[in-house]
Amino acid sequence: MSTPNFNRLSLRNIYAYNNDEAEDTPDNVFYDLKSMKSIDIKKVSERSRFSGRSYPVMIFSEINMKYKNESYYINLLNCGAYYEGGSLDVSVQISGEELNLKEFNSEYPKIANSKEFRDMIKRIERVYKRYTIKLNLKGVFSNGEAVYEKAK
Repeated sequence: MSTPNFNRLSLRNIYAYNNDEAEDTPDNVFYDLKSMKSIDIKKVSERSRFSGRSYPVMIFSEINMKYKNESYYINLLNCGAYYEGGSLDVSVQISGEELNLKEFNSEYPKIANSKEFRDMIKRIERVYKRYTIKLNLKGVFSNGEAVYEKAK
């Protein structure tokens, strides 16, 4: 039995990197985002609730956000791959709970659809794209083997 190499939690695409880039990629993303105007970002190092035996997931940075009187964080995730390399993803921390984007959109639609939130996700994806290979999951066979293609 095989399994897909990359864990996909929230973003539409997979932002993959190889083992040679594993140490530098999260730091490069952090410093790139930190250099942008109006981003309140800090480094962290904690295990994500999405971490599992096959796919370890660590929060490497969090971006402090606010919608009206509600504070929340966009967590930047470093996801270990099953075989080699890894990928970057995001989650949202709100009211003490870590959610993937689908859960967040469902539970907090006003915040998820706000211009500020959508723009921040776009900015994160642009930075992720600089340091990774953007992939789409084309399909998974019955034996678990996955096929990926390079995304535009």
